[in-house]
Amino acid sequence: MLIESLSGIRGIFGQELTEEIVKGYAASFCEGKKRIALGYDTRQSNQTIKRWITEVSGGTILDVGILPTPAICMALKALKADAGIIITASHNEPEFNGLKLLGKDGSIITEKEFFKLKNEKDRVKITFSKAKVLDKRKEALDSYLKFVFSNLSKKDLLNIKASKIKLLLDPNGGASIPVLKEIMPKLGIRFKILNEALGTFSRKIEPTIASLDYLNLEGYDFAAAFDCDSDRIEFVLPKNADFAIKHSPVVDGNYVLAMAIDEVLSGRKSDVIVNLATSNLVAAIAQKHKSKIIIVDVGETNIVQAMKKNKAIIGGEGSSGGVIISPGKSRDGILTLLIVLKFLARKKQSLDSVLCSYPQFFSFQRKIIANSFNPEKIKASFQKSKIIESGYGIRVEIGESWIFFRPSKTEHGILRVITDSTSPEKASKLMNIAMQTLEA
Repeated sequence: MLIESLSGIRGIFGQELTEEIVKGYAASFCEGKKRIALGYDTRQSNQTIKRWITEVSGGTILDVGILPTPAICMALKALKADAGIIITASHNEPEFNGLKLLGKDGSIITEKEFFKLKNEKDRVKITFSKAKVLDKRKEALDSYLKFVFSNLSKKDLLNIKASKIKLLLDPNGGASIPVLKEIMPKLGIRFKILNEALGTFSRKIEPTIASLDYLNLEGYDFAAAFDCDSDRIEFVLPKNADFAIKHSPVVDGNYVLAMAIDEVLSGRKSDVIVNLATSNLVAAIAQKHKSKIIIVDVGETNIVQAMKKNKAIIGGEGSSGGVIISPGKSRDGILTLLIVLKFLARKKQSLDSVLCSYPQFFSFQRKIIANSFNPEKIKASFQKSKIIESGYGIRVEIGESWIFFRPSKTEHGILRVITDSTSPEKASKLMNIAMQTLEA
């Protein structure tokens, strides 16, 4: 089934994501817009979808080519585009594809804007109005590199070089490859890029504990792995590292967000925007910097909009391993990597030692069939607990711990259940309670 949500549209190419669907959305979205930035990840179906879009969009297509989602978002301002389209299914497998739709400021359009578009797209007459296509890849890449390096001073670069960090990178054939090849040589550290053939996927696209288990970290301090459009990143420690033994070799995204907050708010003041699926660990780190945590509904666009409203310089979804740093308008795996390297180099500590020094929280996640999701039954089962109900799920707060039930926005028929607590035993017990509640 085609997934249509505030994250855009996604489906299996040629089955759910058809020419008619793509042209319907493209014609409606591009109507009245003169300059549309268009970029994509490395899926084989991208060129066909690009052709469908150019056949109906009219105006001028500013083709930025294969670039990470955050780089495409950043390009809109540099190219003076009226809007943007990213052809990607992000962390979904290669047979999927989709569209992320961007407003003029480079952020994903709001939920209200998306559902208005969804309701109106069938009323727009699709005509053969072929766009003029201009190659703007160099300008887009240059604008992103400028943004990325604006977050690193000369002293930061010297610190990173002096840290002698040894880093293994796994972009898995995705859109991060062109940017990594530009950035990494400038850092002065030892690194190796695996799976660097564009569009050749050597593992599952979503970087998870299971898909990253094959990595051999011998001779490296840690690894960083990306999804196809590089808005997500996962850090991987050697299996004998202290934090890996306590938690997992794959670092929980909440710890990644915590490190980014720790670095970005060093000497700066800002609110921190997170969603309902973010661990209390992140609140603890924000409080250390005397910063206010603002919790919003699940969805990247909700965080971006709240960041703009509150003039916050950082936010993120701890569950996804991607951090948003202003003026960026998207989770950014590559910038997250550089911020973590900057942080470790400044602290003169290893990734393992920093993670072990933080308050220890444990977040467990499970995916199950969504037909077992009954909000009223869940609320009735936890009448004595504080319940936060949102448009995309229910969070049950039990003391310092919580359970979050939410239907997936990107995987049809899937319910995500997340628990968060101060020990693995407590988090596991909460997951068992959650499962029993759903099965009752």
